[in-house]
Amino acid sequence: GTITALRAGGFVIADPDRALVWLVQSISSVAILPTDDPGRVVEGPDGKVYVVLRRAHQLTELDLATKSLVASTPAPSLADSRGAPRIPS
Repeated sequence: GTITALRAGGFVIADPDRALVWLVQSISSVAILPTDDPGRVVEGPDGKVYVVLRRAHQLTELDLATKSLVASTPAPSLADSRGAPRIPS
C-alpha cells in the first residue's frame, strides 16, 4: 500500500492486505533533531515502535501510549539501512 500525507494534516493509507483505506486525522508527533534522518519503522511489543535514525546512527524507541521518546541506542551499522530494524530483545 501507500501513504499520502495531506496538506491540512492527517494521512490516507491504502492497505491492500486488509482491503481498507485508512483516514487518519488525529496526529501526534515526537520531535527529533532535524539532522537525524528517520527511516524504517517497526512496531514492537507493548505499544513500542522503533525508528532507524540513519544520520544519527541510532535506533530510537518510541512509546505510543505516552507519545514520547523512550530511548535511543547507538547503532552505527544501521546508518545506511534500507531494511527493517531488528527489535531489541
